[in-house]
Amino acid sequence: MRKAKLFLVLPFLAPFAVYACGGGGEAANPATSATATTTATPPASTTAAAASSSAAVEQPKPPEPSYVLGITASKMTPDKTAKIKAIEVKDDGSVNLGGKPTYKLAGGALQDSTGTAMLKCMADGTVTQGDGKAFGKFDDKDAMQIAGDAHASITIGDDGVVKVLDKPGSPSKTIKGKFDKVDAKGRRADVMIVSIEWMLAASAPH
Repeated sequence: MRKAKLFLVLPFLAPFAVYACGGGGEAANPATSATATTTATPPASTTAAAASSSAAVEQPKPPEPSYVLGITASKMTPDKTAKIKAIEVKDDGSVNLGGKPTYKLAGGALQDSTGTAMLKCMADGTVTQGDGKAFGKFDDKDAMQIAGDAHASITIGDDGVVKVLDKPGSPSKTIKGKFDKVDAKGRRADVMIVSIEWMLAASAPH
C-alpha cells in the first residue's frame, strides 16, 4: 500500500523537478545577449584627434614676387675729364657702354653680357654683388650708400648729374657725367650701372 502511494505522488513532483533543474531552455544568458547587441564605436578621443590633425594642415603660402628694377630709356654723357664711357639704357633693359652691348637689366639684377649677375637689388634697397657679398644700400631717395664706408656714396640728382664720393669722401674724378633723363622709376637701375663702373674702375690697376 505504501508503494502505491509513492507512485501516486511522483507524477505530481515531476514538473517541480524539471523546473528546479532549469528545464525549458527559454531564458537566455543576459551577458551574452548584451554583448551580441552592442555596436562597436571608435573612442571619442580618436575621432577628435583625426579631425584636429586634418585642421592642423596649413595650405602652402604663395611665394613672394621677386623685386624688379624699373627701367627708363636714358643716356649718360661723361665729362671730358672722366674715364667712364658713355652709357645708354634701352627700354628692353639692354645697356651699351661706349656704343657696345655690355650689360643687361633683368629682374632685380644687373647682368654682364653672359647673363651673370654682377649686382642684385632687393625690395628693401639692399644691394649685393653677384656672389652675395654686400655692396651697398639705397636710401629713401635712391642714393647708394656703399657698404663698409660711411663716406662713399653714388647719387644721380633730379637734374641727371652723377655724383660719386670715393672712400675718402671726396668727389670722384673718374666717374662724372650727366643723364639726359631721370625719373623715380629708372633711377635705381641707372645708379647700379654707374656703381658697377665705379667698382671696376676702383679695382683696376693704376
